[in-house]
Amino acid sequence: MSLLPDKFASGEITGRVIMIGGEIDVKNRFAIGASAAETMKQFCADLAFISCTAASARGVSSYDLDESGFSSAILDCTSSAVLIAESEKLGKNSVHRFASLSDFSAVITDDQNHVPGDILELLENSDTTLTVVKMN
Repeated sequence: MSLLPDKFASGEITGRVIMIGGEIDVKNRFAIGASAAETMKQFCADLAFISCTAASARGVSSYDLDESGFSSAILDCTSSAVLIAESEKLGKNSVHRFASLSDFSAVITDDQNHVPGDILELLENSDTTLTVVKMN
């Protein structure tokens, strides 16, 4: 199994590709680990989209230490970050906290009815935009 999308092999993507080093999470197809986080510190980004295992008023977290470290490194090198979290992850906590909700300029989720009140209040007070998208 190739870690690269079929579009690379077919020549559909012709631009320059920069790979972040580190350990490859084969199941989720991304680089993780201390080496990947260190490499990420060399880059700057205008916008980053970051996912999580859980998000609450206490913070944004992941169950995996390496994933948390990488997400934290991305946050350190971007001008603006958007958190993507299914509504079932909101109001929950996981093992490794890597950010506060207020570190994000926006949160994208799938169901506003399942966003806890304390999160809504925190987002409003921090000028973080909540966007709800319908999943099919």
